[in-house]
Amino acid sequence: MNPVSDIYTMDLQSKKKYIFNNISLLKDNNEILNYFNKNNLNYTINNNGIFINLTTLGDDPINFIYLFLCNSMKIIPDNKPIENTKKKERTKCCINDIYIKDFTKKEQEIIRYSKKEKLF
Repeated sequence: MNPVSDIYTMDLQSKKKYIFNNISLLKDNNEILNYFNKNNLNYTINNNGIFINLTTLGDDPINFIYLFLCNSMKIIPDNKPIENTKKKERTKCCINDIYIKDFTKKEQEIIRYSKKEKLF
């Protein structure tokens, strides 16, 4: 399925559902807000985030948001992500505790002094 060709074949309700299900995955919504501001469309910003009432929007804003989501997140309308990124391998980190008693008396004095004074 191609999002660009689906824009003409999908009904408006399916696009709204797709937007509703995937909008939270979007990391940057500035482009959508710029579109809304340029076209004098209403939205609400509060402590919980940004609210857009999809039921009051016409075809053009829904199509814009739909295409923007499809392009930004590389998700096709059947909600399957396109796999084009490699998984990062995690390396296990070892932490070795170092105790002050393991140092000589002179080294212990230096360590204690360095903790009291700011060196830089």
